[in-house]
Amino acid sequence: MELKNQKRLLRQDMLAKRQSLSESFRINSEFKVHEQCKKLCQSYLKQGELLASYRHMPGELNLDSFNFTYKYKFIFPKVVGDSLHFFECNTENDFIAGSFNIPEPKDHCLEINIEECSMVLVPGVAFDRRGRRLGMGKGFYDKALADYKGLKVGVAFNCQLLNDELPHEDHDLFMDFVITENFTISPIHEKRSF
Repeated sequence: MELKNQKRLLRQDMLAKRQSLSESFRINSEFKVHEQCKKLCQSYLKQGELLASYRHMPGELNLDSFNFTYKYKFIFPKVVGDSLHFFECNTENDFIAGSFNIPEPKDHCLEINIEECSMVLVPGVAFDRRGRRLGMGKGFYDKALADYKGLKVGVAFNCQLLNDELPHEDHDLFMDFVITENFTISPIHEKRSF
């Protein structure tokens, strides 16, 4: 089966699994993920350092109660043309409805080069135990983080973490860590960025 078709079918299956999670399960799991994110950030970041996070699309793991609650400077992605750009946001009021029904930074927010950021929290449709990521299929994060030297941290529900290897292409990202409600893993792979 062609690689793109494999990815498409897997994406459909994983999105259906994610969508089937109950609201109470989501809330409980999100709290646990926020605690794991906090611990990882405390281990690798100093107060005031830049941390790239995201605002969730429907069905994605919600980091909103994690965002802005710790002493880091948060930056968030915005789709500009066919690429992601990152902007510093200080409050919920710095966002408007954007591409793909995701809140995005308003025009007044300061653009920040992602290379200035020490860690990026990355959403995904699925991850495997080697740190590979399957996104929504547009390649936004793959392109934006292709040369990124900081820590890439996949964030997902445990049902999105696969034991089997994800179908992948050379340009697909590897994560340095993957956080779920059950644990944080640090995959070992040849493309490690630290």
